[in-house]
Amino acid sequence: DGLVEARNGMGEGYGTDRLESTLSLHGQLTASPLAERIIADQSEFRGGHPLGDDMTVLVAELGEDR
Repeated sequence: DGLVEARNGMGEGYGTDRLESTLSLHGQLTASPLAERIIADQSEFRGGHPLGDDMTVLVAELGEDR
């Protein structure tokens, strides 16, 4: 919940729509770069406004069946 509930200086929440947009734009990345991009996008959105909650991001990369 800390990821999408983060607020910027105007009190707007990052929200699921922004997360979905980031996933649409960068979903082709592998797990680690995608997690970094999600965190960076949320940080840019906050613009220096501190987090009001803890935040955990987990990105799973599924392999092919062999």
